[in-house]
Amino acid sequence: MQNIKLLLAVLLMVLSCAPVFVAQQNKQTQSMSGQYALEVSYARGAPFVYQLIGTSTWYAGFQTISGLKYPAGVRPVEAIKLYTREEGGTLKVKVTILRGQNLEFEETVSEYTVGSEKVVVDDLSRFGVVPFELSLARAPSTVAYLPRINNSTKSLIVSVEPVVSSLPSYRIRVLSSSAKPVAGFAYNTWLEGRRRFSGMPQQFDGTPLIAVGGSYEKVFPYALKTTTQSTGEVPPPIDGLQLNVTAVIFADGTYEGDRTDAVRFRAYKLGEKIQLSRILELFRSKSASSWDTLAPKVDELNYKITATDMASLITEFPGLNDGEVELLRGGAEVSASRIQKDLVGTFGTRKRMDSAVFAAAVSGAIAKCQKWLDSLP
Repeated sequence: MQNIKLLLAVLLMVLSCAPVFVAQQNKQTQSMSGQYALEVSYARGAPFVYQLIGTSTWYAGFQTISGLKYPAGVRPVEAIKLYTREEGGTLKVKVTILRGQNLEFEETVSEYTVGSEKVVVDDLSRFGVVPFELSLARAPSTVAYLPRINNSTKSLIVSVEPVVSSLPSYRIRVLSSSAKPVAGFAYNTWLEGRRRFSGMPQQFDGTPLIAVGGSYEKVFPYALKTTTQSTGEVPPPIDGLQLNVTAVIFADGTYEGDRTDAVRFRAYKLGEKIQLSRILELFRSKSASSWDTLAPKVDELNYKITATDMASLITEFPGLNDGEVELLRGGAEVSASRIQKDLVGTFGTRKRMDSAVFAAAVSGAIAKCQKWLDSLP
């Protein structure tokens, strides 16, 4: 399970991203998102995590109740996801659990209102998880330090600029000088001798992340001082963060920079390629003649990736050991399961589709999937 959690952390861009709230909740009129953040205690002894209001974040480092044994046939909880929103001057937090090797099964736990007092998410104990504790932390707008940049690519021009935000952040701007579209790039940040964040920005529809002559911009979180004692305020940022841009991968599959990150990125895209091929085969079969015959097939469509499926990538990148191949296989399966989850949400049995729009929906899905598939190396 630890390898899976590490793998998912790489796939996703950012995982985490006393008198805390002195006004009464029903009298709070100003926007909370510019004044407060959600303070999350997800494991005893672990540093607090701070989440922007209006965002969702999943947590994999939680603790389970001692002696927990899942009944036969019940998938273990792999992550907890918190969705935050402001409603009527109060903070609402919807809590869900994620199951499955690739977090493909999501189930709502409950919703909580978080105000001046600490809230214990007791409902998590029904799923064998030690309850999280949630609070509001004052988060006045601030400007973070700027990270030092270490760019291992030739075709990307990387710059950063300060951002005024309730959680310390900075904006990264990536310009491409290449004559080829950029499918994605890999980055990580380091501070005080350890990795803080990592990610691989990319599109999930077959379009390039950066067109020829184009650019990419996004606000990234800046690392905070770690603390296990709440002060009612978001802790300050720590100077000295280093931003490493380790690889760029082009739309044709070529790359510059770190080979390991490039092959990992290509594995994600291989997973997309395999699953899109499966979906197109299903949509072009007799089962796609009606929703009633297609929906059950959609629910049971295979999204698993085998070692045999990885053969083309192993040939292209020789010298990979068994452990590396297994991590790459898992990454490909993450991509395949994500596409499958979206497919089930649109065409599966839980959401009946009107016959009047079914044919057009299938035709549109075929066109989209084929265009996406054709864009992959």
